[in-house]
Amino acid sequence: MSGLVSPYDEKLGRLKERRDKWKEQGKDKKLERVQGKLSNVRSKKYLWQQENAPPEPMPFSAAYDNAMGAATRNRAQALGANKYSVGQVKANYGFDNPGANPYSKAALLQKSYDQTRAGSINSAAASGQLYSGSLQNRQNADLQNFGSAQHQLRTNYEQELFDLGQEWITAKNQYETDTGQAETDRAEEAANTPAEDPGPTPPAVKQWTNDKIKRYLTLKTSGKNVKAADIKAELEELGVWDKKQVKKIRDRMKKNNNLGDGTHAA
Repeated sequence: MSGLVSPYDEKLGRLKERRDKWKEQGKDKKLERVQGKLSNVRSKKYLWQQENAPPEPMPFSAAYDNAMGAATRNRAQALGANKYSVGQVKANYGFDNPGANPYSKAALLQKSYDQTRAGSINSAAASGQLYSGSLQNRQNADLQNFGSAQHQLRTNYEQELFDLGQEWITAKNQYETDTGQAETDRAEEAANTPAEDPGPTPPAVKQWTNDKIKRYLTLKTSGKNVKAADIKAELEELGVWDKKQVKKIRDRMKKNNNLGDGTHAA
């Protein structure tokens, strides 16, 4: 967090230059005032950095790593099996590359049709009916049967590819479910893990905050609501506006009869 640039860095640099100048010139009163301002601005920078610190990274989780590894492995296996099955179906049916597999269903169907067609022609020639209408009728019937069988074969082919596509979609959905559950479990595990203690707030920061609250209460009591609202807004922006703490300080100031006294803080 030390590398986090704050809106107070530039002002701190100017105050340090003035501090060094007054120290070199031996002007003790001016040095004391600038050191007080330095302390106040350092307090504001500290609070700003606490409020604007980037979120802590998720802690290591062996369970999360194992779950993500299993989900990734299952998806890879499903993809490999799916690609293999698709390749087998395409090879078995032979529609995409008819010449690749002479024993594919499409090739065997075409061969059966060719044999049937040749048999019809030979039979008609042997009986002297090569140019008769009965041969044409038989050829038309053979072609119709071939077309019907081919249509059914392609329908089966497309259905098997569709089913394999659905299997892959199911595998991808399962991957998303598994990884989503792993993320949820990791977040719950992190939420149940005690956060690292940032350590106590520096005394100077506590003092600055209390002085600001006292100043706010004094201004509110004297009717200077605009200035009081500015202080409240500043404390809210720095994440230290605490109603309980304000009430506690108000009660203490009332008890000591000094609610009307001004307590200034830069």
